[in-house]
Amino acid sequence: MTERWCINSNHNHTERWPVSKIYAPTGELLKKERGLVEPVACTMDPADKSIWLMDRGKSEILKLDSSGKPLNRISGLDRPFALTYDPDTHHLWVA
Repeated sequence: MTERWCINSNHNHTERWPVSKIYAPTGELLKKERGLVEPVACTMDPADKSIWLMDRGKSEILKLDSSGKPLNRISGLDRPFALTYDPDTHHLWVA
């Protein structure tokens, strides 16, 4: 079974930055991430359960560990709109 992930972005007027919420397929809230401008996609590495999160508004991709701790950041992209991770080759594909 393929796991699906959901990103829910909304602007919380009591905070300075928009808050994005990342949910597991079970509906469990995994992470609240601040400072994202336009999160549009995410994918998971099934081996370690890390999450690749695309922020189209900042033209960057974040890698978070299974607990939501930032591991890596890829920036300087030109408004990316899709991504997928190939667990067989360990390649992250970005469009």
